Parts: sequence; C-alpha cells; structure tokens
Amino acid sequence: MLIPFCGVGPFAIPAAARHARVIAMEKNPDACHWLSDNISINGVSQNVCIINGNAFDICLRPHKKFDRAIIPTPYGRDAILRVIAPLVKKSGMIHFYTFKKWHQVPVLIEEYEKNGFHVNFFRSCGNVAPNVYRWVFDLIKSGP
Repeated sequence: MLIPFCGVGPFAIPAAARHARVIAMEKNPDACHWLSDNISINGVSQNVCIINGNAFDICLRPHKKFDRAIIPTPYGRDAILRVIAPLVKKSGMIHFYTFKKWHQVPVLIEEYEKNGFHVNFFRSCGNVAPNVYRWVFDLIKSGP
C-alpha cells in the first residue's frame, strides 16, 4: 500500500496494524520524525517503510505496482492522482481525498470515469470552509 502525504500516520498506522505493508511518504522531516515515533509506539515498525520526500517526485522501481493507495490530498493538490495512478495495479483501489463544493462532485465523477476509474463509493467527510467539503472517492482502476 502506498500513502503519500502520510503526515504523522493517521492512515498508515491503522493499515499497518491490519498487517498491510505500507510505504508512507512525507515531505516534512519533522512529521517523519513523529511518524517514526508513532509507528514504534503502535508496534507496526515491521510493516511501514518511511520515505522522507515529495510525493510529486516519487521514484519507485518501475515494475513495482500497488494493490491500494490512500491519498489524503492537501488542498489544491489534486494533480497527485495522475502521479500515483500509474503505480496502482489494474483493478487496484485508490482512496482519494479532495476538497470540493457539492456542485463539483458530478463533474469529478465524470472526469474520474473518463480517466480509467470506476467510482465505487464517495461521500463527504467534513467541511473545511463555507460550502467546501472534504470528499473521499473510492476509485477502482480499470485501465493499465
């Protein structure tokens, strides 16, 4: 499992606790330090590999493909989906978080499906500003 923008581990640690092998990417070295501490405290060190780097510059083995990615995208950084999608296997799952208004969701669904994803599920999971919500989309990759 790949988790860019992993921060201090709110997605990485629960996944690792359920025995997922996680590559956790974070650009902020302080967050990586706290992530390392959190991984140790939670006893999941054997399941998490921390990469201190920018997710937009990700460079993994070209043949390495993931079954799943969790992308807790920072506000305005939706372009990361184009970077991470090629790293996910066909029929793999991407849990993609983004910040949008209600009226933008149907357009997003059309865009995702046009770009080789099946939208399996979506919902809002909190608002961040008047009429701006954090959304999660469970995308199944249908293309290569």
